[in-house]
Amino acid sequence: MRLEELEFSAPTATALPQLAPDRLRSSRRGSPILFFLVAILPIAVLVRLISEYGVNVPYGDEWSLIPLYVKWNDHQLTFADLLRQHNEHRIFFPNLIYLAFAQLTHCNMRAEMFFSVLLCCLTSAGIYTLLKRTVPGARKHFLLWALVNLLIFAPVQAENWLWGFQLQVFIPTVCLVASLVILGSRLRLFAKLAIASLLATIATFSFGSGILLWPAIGLCLALQQENRRWLLPWGITFLFIATLFFIGYHRKPVLGPPTGDPLDYLVYFAGFNGVALARLPLQQPLILAGIIGASAVLLYLTMCILFVKSGGQSLQTSAPWLALGMYAISSAGLAAYTRISWGAQQSLDSRYASISCNLYIALIGIVAIASHNSAQLKWPSKSRVALFETPFLTAILVLYAVGFPAGVEHMALLNRTELQGLADLEFCKIIPPPVRLRDELMIPDFSKIMQDIDLLDHLQLINPSLRHSAILRDAQDRPKRSNAEFGRSEQMIQKGPDTFEIRGWCFLPSIQRPAPRVVLAYRAGEDWIAFALSDIREPRPNLVTELKSTKYLSSGWRKLVNSADLPRNATISAWALDAVAGDVYKLPGDFLLPAQ
Repeated sequence: MRLEELEFSAPTATALPQLAPDRLRSSRRGSPILFFLVAILPIAVLVRLISEYGVNVPYGDEWSLIPLYVKWNDHQLTFADLLRQHNEHRIFFPNLIYLAFAQLTHCNMRAEMFFSVLLCCLTSAGIYTLLKRTVPGARKHFLLWALVNLLIFAPVQAENWLWGFQLQVFIPTVCLVASLVILGSRLRLFAKLAIASLLATIATFSFGSGILLWPAIGLCLALQQENRRWLLPWGITFLFIATLFFIGYHRKPVLGPPTGDPLDYLVYFAGFNGVALARLPLQQPLILAGIIGASAVLLYLTMCILFVKSGGQSLQTSAPWLALGMYAISSAGLAAYTRISWGAQQSLDSRYASISCNLYIALIGIVAIASHNSAQLKWPSKSRVALFETPFLTAILVLYAVGFPAGVEHMALLNRTELQGLADLEFCKIIPPPVRLRDELMIPDFSKIMQDIDLLDHLQLINPSLRHSAILRDAQDRPKRSNAEFGRSEQMIQKGPDTFEIRGWCFLPSIQRPAPRVVLAYRAGEDWIAFALSDIREPRPNLVTELKSTKYLSSGWRKLVNSADLPRNATISAWALDAVAGDVYKLPGDFLLPAQ
């Protein structure tokens, strides 16, 4: 009996102490997962914003790709067409991507927007790898990575997120970060150089500032002792690629500041570097952007001096981050030189934030390394270096949080403008395209708009497809709708002998927003024939009070109608247009024009 008791009690006694390590292991497993989820939250937020505000419509330079699509469709596309200069850039590799999306998605611009997010995910993964290599502490890796992701996926880059063509802006950054990761890997030195050269070449023929990867990566090689012997072959490769880039290159004249003041170069340079954290609703945003940008550049230069004076392992560890910061700063200098004729205020365009954010990402890594190695740094106030990290990271977080609403509002504004353009585009075959379409969709050459539209329609690269019939059909088959779920035509006011103004409001319950346009139609037998689109939006605070929602604030519309352009005694109706779905919904309230 005693032996049995001993045998029974032994496992019981040893099992109890094992519970604590199991729970500890479970806790340790859970922490990285939690940190990881927090770090990728900015990606999820951005994907949600693009899903809500992205519009599938050709915008800006995307109209210049139409000849490329036509040549591809006619089997006449050549290598020279892909390599042809676009403004100051050679976008060979982006052209391949655009053609791929044209074939796979029929030019779905939203797919290109999400591809930009994918490129940034690759950049983010590379940054995390650099953090793991250069900054000690697993939790700190995730915390810094989360802060970096806030910058990489910030809504402040609204134009680039909602403009599929701008995927080219993200290519140099992902190529640079990948090159820096490769240079720190265990591959053979020759393999590192070959891969980095390939990536730098892709960047060069994707976006104008991509050529700046060569000196940026060269700086990284120079600061890492084991790679310095590759500087000469790196420079020779750069000269070869640069020669290819400039063969047949048409240099555009570089104009000076419109004010004639050379200081505008410095203002533009500082504003460009600060735009990633200074997109705030201020009357003088350039001042704040300039202060933030100049401070960031001074901090970068200070840290460069600090690491160079200290040398040793801290200098080699910081090399990738110094290279990343150099790319951002040199891009600002190049933009200031070539774009200053637009005025210093142009440096605050949101599309530049995708480049300038690299300076702050670099500073996050640089400051973290300096803080950890403060005891080894040759600096008079070593303790202050370590104490500087927390307020610096806090400042970035605060500026990001303050600028977040402005970035979202910018995305909402672009969405409204592009939806109006999509609505005008949908009816351009039956209603002559208004001049406002040029500004709504940033069409470079409006003189041949109908020719471009015909080509896109023929290639089936517009979705929803263009309307070829002026006859309207209610999407819910309720042409006699009496309730105001989509809005209402409220009144018609005579403005002149033959001129009348029709007013009302419209709303799309499916997206909980006002309709981008209202279609006006006259009755012809049993059919309604579209003849005009509303062109004025106005606030309706009375609806906000009546329906108890601010979503209805900008739902008002009005349109001037000339009775001389319509049949005698015409009956006029209004239809809410869902431009994304291509559907129309008749609004209650019809008007009979007086006899002419």
